[in-house]
Amino acid sequence: LSMPTITPQKCSQMLEQVGIQRKKIVAFFQKLMTDTSKHLLIDITHVFSQSQQLGLNQKGYNAQWEFRPQVNFLCLYGYEQQMPLYYRVLSGDISDVKTLKNAIAESGVKQCVVIGDKGFNSEENRKYLAEEGLHYVMPLKRDSSLIEEDRLRQSDKREWTGFFIYQDRPIWYYRYKKDNRWIYVFFDGHLQAEEERDYLLRIEKQYEGYNIENYHSIQHRFGTLAIITNVEEDEGKKIYEMYKSRHAIEQMYDVFKNVLEADRMYVRDKETLEGWMFVHYLAMVYWYRIQRKLKEKKMESQHSPKDI
Repeated sequence: LSMPTITPQKCSQMLEQVGIQRKKIVAFFQKLMTDTSKHLLIDITHVFSQSQQLGLNQKGYNAQWEFRPQVNFLCLYGYEQQMPLYYRVLSGDISDVKTLKNAIAESGVKQCVVIGDKGFNSEENRKYLAEEGLHYVMPLKRDSSLIEEDRLRQSDKREWTGFFIYQDRPIWYYRYKKDNRWIYVFFDGHLQAEEERDYLLRIEKQYEGYNIENYHSIQHRFGTLAIITNVEEDEGKKIYEMYKSRHAIEQMYDVFKNVLEADRMYVRDKETLEGWMFVHYLAMVYWYRIQRKLKEKKMESQHSPKDI
């Protein structure tokens, strides 16, 4: 039997033919989004591209503060399914706060908790999610005016709501309601010591912007995490665990960029880019299904998804 001839041109044609069928791709996503999709992690990652014809690869900042031509991918990750459920290709210069509405509408998500990062936490996004009947768990910046800091400035915790144990560490918290949203303020003493040490070392090494005056003004914020949510939940531990589940989407990006080696791409048009992303998306789905099978068979110490 003769093997079929595979050429770069044939691969590009195939990717383009897949990429023009976005409606079918979205229908595929929606089959994966079952009624068990209760917690969705949302985030954006970037892929660099120097293509002169693509158009979407615009200069934009990323987590590494690199201002280079890039394409952004917005992803929804299903925490219950432990796998990515949806993606949307975005121009590299579009900020995340402008994209949430279209992504949620296209994905068809209903009745879930959207867990985002600071980039998605805007009044506009929170209002949209609430109007759509969706719940959210979002972190606040430490200098947010929504955070009541009086209790943080005091060492006495008798006025705090309580504490719980997370990964063998005590986490104290207090909560209050503001404009019909709950705000939780968490305090991790172990993290406080690490952050304080790091800040003082930077003062010692004379890093620009680090001085003892600033230290005194922000020291009460070390080791804290503030969450704003419209989830009605009495236990602070559950809200904390919801947000901490975000490590799963960070692992997904590690698989995408390092295992699949998708941190660079060489495509010339939007349709081929869409096909390229869908092929990589399918590869991630297989990766997670293999990982789940290995866990079920208790074979994680013998094999890895990458090996297979």
